[in-house]
Amino acid sequence: MDNNSNNRRPNRMPPPQQRRQMPPSGDMRQRQQPRPPQRPQQNNGMNTGTYDRHVYEQRMQRTSGPERRPEIQHPSNTVPPRREKKKPSVVLVWIAVLFAVLALIFLISLISGKFGMLFEKKDNAEITTDAAVNAGAKIEETEVPEDTPQYPVTYAKYTDDTVDFPYDEEKLDFANGILIDLESNTVIASRGGDDMIYPASMTKVMTLIVAVENAKSLDDTVTMTSEMLNPLHNAEASVAGFAPGEEVTVRDLIYGLILPSGGDGAVGLSLYIAGSEEAFAEMMNEKAAELGLTGTHFTNSTGLHDPNHYSTCHDIALIVEYAIKDEFMKEVLCTYKYTTAPTEQHPDGIPLASTMLSRMDGDESGTMFVQGGKTGYTIEGKNCLVSFATELIEGASEEELKKNDTKYVLVTTKSNDKFKPVHAAIAIYKMFYENSVPVLDGTDSEKPVEKPVTEDEGVKIYTAAPPNP
Repeated sequence: MDNNSNNRRPNRMPPPQQRRQMPPSGDMRQRQQPRPPQRPQQNNGMNTGTYDRHVYEQRMQRTSGPERRPEIQHPSNTVPPRREKKKPSVVLVWIAVLFAVLALIFLISLISGKFGMLFEKKDNAEITTDAAVNAGAKIEETEVPEDTPQYPVTYAKYTDDTVDFPYDEEKLDFANGILIDLESNTVIASRGGDDMIYPASMTKVMTLIVAVENAKSLDDTVTMTSEMLNPLHNAEASVAGFAPGEEVTVRDLIYGLILPSGGDGAVGLSLYIAGSEEAFAEMMNEKAAELGLTGTHFTNSTGLHDPNHYSTCHDIALIVEYAIKDEFMKEVLCTYKYTTAPTEQHPDGIPLASTMLSRMDGDESGTMFVQGGKTGYTIEGKNCLVSFATELIEGASEEELKKNDTKYVLVTTKSNDKFKPVHAAIAIYKMFYENSVPVLDGTDSEKPVEKPVTEDEGVKIYTAAPPNP
């Protein structure tokens, strides 16, 4: 084999049977090269003659202006087309669409009120005390956010100074209790003050609130019926003594409700206000919610026992706190004696007396004056008492002291005797006024004694008994 065979140009001629017949004459090399286009006219006095590529290219270089140079269509001079750029108008369209969407979102947020929250100034509630002091700001009061519920009374705060009631079977015989300072809205002492209790007739303070706030007139009358009174007698509930067929004013029903703890006053007010005791109980629950009470639920207006009728000592204290803000309700709760208007059944009226004030003078503690309150009793709840007191001022009359601002509200439940709640109240007011040292060694003279009730005094406490035929 020839050593130079690799340097030889390979034979690329197709087989004889596949060869194309070439024309008999002509230069194949010249046929394969494209000839430049012939100029249609003379240029610089020169005529195009026989094609000479070298001469043609030199002549084209001497011509002025690229527009006069013809393109040579040759495979080697072919340039791939450039990728077209996006037109600026398309970008502007997308930007406009984006701004339109943002404007629409802004408009919707502004209408809904949510967008405006982003631009509100932080109120004083959002500024910490340390930051305000460092900035030299003086915060006089803190604004409350609008969505924070506002209640006419608020739960008292437990503090480091809050103490447990000491145990004393003789003077502090109660299972649950709480003492609240209304001036500072703090809990002074507690014993299961937020535990569930059966409020018994302390319920009637809420009955008083709903009745007074919904009565059209205190001079309206309600006709008592046997259907209203018989269930109370069957349940051995305390009553004021209204008789079937008797037309009683709303005012007399209210005093009969509170002073002798009359169930007949509660039922009469329920039917007058709501049409039934069940509907009235719903109004009581609505009022409890309005006050912000979280541990209370009522099923009746009398306080008779029901497993679903419950409260807490703390809630009862708030109910009383709300009631004594009203002048008339405070007057009723502070009243010792009252006589109802004459009727056909009771020509001389019915003399009534407070079941609490008939057991105390109000000033036995020597430090505080007990202004008023409400007793309660059921077998399950035992003996209960809610009372409120003010500072005892020497030389002030009883009427003046009752009108003074209240300082303390005290609630105790489940005492074993009807005098035990009164006895405990006297001891507690004596112990805790101005954080005085507890004194539990009182004399026998401090023990409450029930005042004698005589017709001459115009006071009579009615108990459950079948109505006279």
